[in-house]
Amino acid sequence: LRTLTGWNGPDNVVEQWRPKFPNPDQLLLGSYSANGQSVDVFVAAYREQHQGKEFGSLGNSSLGEGLGSRLPRRALSGGIGERIVIDDQGQRWILRDTYVVGERKFYSANAGQLWYGLTALWRDQKSAALGVRVKCQADNCDAARLVADELLLSSGFMHAIAQ
Repeated sequence: LRTLTGWNGPDNVVEQWRPKFPNPDQLLLGSYSANGQSVDVFVAAYREQHQGKEFGSLGNSSLGEGLGSRLPRRALSGGIGERIVIDDQGQRWILRDTYVVGERKFYSANAGQLWYGLTALWRDQKSAALGVRVKCQADNCDAARLVADELLLSSGFMHAIAQ
């Protein structure tokens, strides 16, 4: 993970969240903080994909171990998905994830995988699965959403991982 303008970190300590993306070329998991709020981040990056080494495989998941989905995943603008999840201690989190192929972002791993397959016919494309999770305050996740937006949109994080 990289240093991001306006954020402290990355700190390599992330407890109880291990997304499942086997065999990436690079797997990054860390935490950033700003204004008293912490954001956990993962990136599974691939220089190239092939059978058994792809972000869209059956069993791959941003949830990983220790998180259960509370509500169905919903699509946000910019190719980002969001769901409310609960950890083993009953704490609620906002989990946002996206799949990046070259410069394009996809809400769905399947759509991203299809695009990768089509474009790989004429050029190599770096690709990645990425996610952020932010702890909700009591029964309200609005502040967590704002922090997730800040990291994903304002920090340049999405652009940095597409490089």
